[in-house]
Amino acid sequence: MTIDGIPCRCQMNLWTPAKTAIWQAIQAVESVGAHPFLTEAVILLGQAKDKVSDYIEQDENLVKASE
Repeated sequence: MTIDGIPCRCQMNLWTPAKTAIWQAIQAVESVGAHPFLTEAVILLGQAKDKVSDYIEQDENLVKASE
């Protein structure tokens, strides 16, 4: 889903509490320092945020299809 041509997943003001919490977790991990394990954790958290976005967009599409 997009608003003004910008995907909703890129507009922080439209994020769900779950996506915001994951983003905050990414920030917390990045503040710890630099290490390959931390880099992997940030990548995995980013993937989790993307999966939440996928779910939200799928749910929105299902609602639109049923209208």
